[in-house]
Amino acid sequence: MGTARMKRALVLLCLGALLGCGSTSDGTGPSDEARSGLVGEWKLVALNVDLGNGSGSFQPVNGRIAETLTFQRDRRFIVQVSERAWHATRFWMYRVLDEQRIEMVYVSNTAEQPTSIWYYTDLTDSTVTLHYGCIEGCSGRYVRVR
Repeated sequence: MGTARMKRALVLLCLGALLGCGSTSDGTGPSDEARSGLVGEWKLVALNVDLGNGSGSFQPVNGRIAETLTFQRDRRFIVQVSERAWHATRFWMYRVLDEQRIEMVYVSNTAEQPTSIWYYTDLTDSTVTLHYGCIEGCSGRYVRVR
């Protein structure tokens, strides 16, 4: 009987150790680290709109579109534009899913269209490329304002 209790205690100890390995000591996961890299104000400097055949390339906006995106620490998303920016003004919240994807929450947040997935690449302290989740290729390059 003592051996059965020891085996059970050993199994429970092993399970507890395995469960504890799933998180870091400070509770910070990859999403928090990625989110902290995106937090800030970003200015659009180039757009790529592809008709779906792969022929698109980034073109400087040169003041044609004045757009600034702000990813706040509390996950709010703010857009400032001089003209309507179809890809960004529909959202008000974001959540970083992993090192490549952002879940954008629509202002209306209906059951038919609760969220959209954006991709981000080339994230540095000063630049990021956002891929807006269009059917055809569309993305923007941004520089950090602050």
